[in-house]
Amino acid sequence: SRFFHSLVALLIITNAVVIGMETDQSVGSADHWEAVENTLLLLFTVELVLRVTVFGPAEFFDTSSGDFTWNVFDAGLVSLGVMDCAMGLLRSGTSKGSDIATIFRIFRLLRILRIFRLIRFLKQLYILTYGFALASLAVFWVTILMAAALYVCAIVLVRTYGRLPEEDPEHDFFQSHYGDILNALFTLFQLMMQPNLMEYKGMLLRRPFLMLFLVIFVIFGSFGMIALLT
Repeated sequence: SRFFHSLVALLIITNAVVIGMETDQSVGSADHWEAVENTLLLLFTVELVLRVTVFGPAEFFDTSSGDFTWNVFDAGLVSLGVMDCAMGLLRSGTSKGSDIATIFRIFRLLRILRIFRLIRFLKQLYILTYGFALASLAVFWVTILMAAALYVCAIVLVRTYGRLPEEDPEHDFFQSHYGDILNALFTLFQLMMQPNLMEYKGMLLRRPFLMLFLVIFVIFGSFGMIALLT
C-alpha cells in the first residue's frame, strides 16, 4: 500500500541519517548507536518478512518479476545486517586493525546502500536515475572515442616532436611533454580538460604544423567533446 511504502521510505531516510550521525560521533557513544542500528535492522527484517509472507517466497524471488532485482537487493542487505549482528561477539574480541574487523566494517558500510531503495518508491527519482544511466552510457562511448583520439594524437606528436635533436632549443620541453606515449597522453589530456596554449606561445610561430595540430586538437578534442556530451 501507499502508506506502507511511505513508512518504509521514512525508515530508509532515518537509517541514512543515523549512519551519517554515527560516523561523525566519537567512539564513546558506540554502544548507543549500536542499539539504534539493531532497532533499525529489526524493523527492516520485519518489513522483509512481511513482504515475503504476503507475496510468498516463490513470487518474491521469481526471476521473471519486475521487482526481482530489488527483492534480492533487500534480502541481501538484511542478510548482511543479520550476519553482522550475529557475529558481534566475534567482532568484540577482535582488534580493530585485524582483517576480520575490516571485513565487518565493510559489511556495516553497505547499510548505506539502502538509500537507493528510495528510487523504487519515488517515480520522479526513478526517471532521473534512468536518465542518468542513459547519460552514463553516452559518456562511456564518448570516453572510448576520445581515448582512441588521444592515443592516435600522442603517437603523431611523439614521432614528430618527441625525439628532436639535442641541439634543438626546445628539445627539453618536447622531451618532457612528448618524449613517450604516456607523457604525450597526459599532456594531451591536460590540454583537452584545460586548453591553455600559453606555454607554447613562443614556439608555435616557429612550428606552424604544431600550431595547426594543437588548434585542431583543442577545437575537436575539448570543444567537440563538450558538444557531444551536451
